Amino acid sequence: MGLIVENFIMSAPYFQPENAVSAYLLVPSKYLSEAYELAEGSIIAGEILGITDLLGRDVEETEEVIGANILFVLVTAISNDYLFISKDSWPLLRDYGIVAEDYRLRVKITSAKVNEEEIEIYPKVEKVI
Repeated sequence: MGLIVENFIMSAPYFQPENAVSAYLLVPSKYLSEAYELAEGSIIAGEILGITDLLGRDVEETEEVIGANILFVLVTAISNDYLFISKDSWPLLRDYGIVAEDYRLRVKITSAKVNEEEIEIYPKVEKVI
């Protein structure tokens, strides 16, 4: 199960955490950090479910990326969670030319790591936002 999120990949270098790139997904806090009381800097783990272009078409070149694991670093601000793509996960997208503002990313968030404690995200239901 998990939290299904689909949104445009955006960029904000002024919020960028140390171990992440400037690219992020925006998620309303009520579904993630507020619901699970996650601290800023938590590592969020997920799985890539799909990548679409500006017109909503699947990006065929990225078929082998579908199902791959992806890590984010959480930054919270004004009722929103910014899921910055980790530096380790970024090459998975970058090498296929997936850049901010040009593509939508669909991911399933499955867990969060806070101070070495792993918390399952929506373990009993597949929550889609």
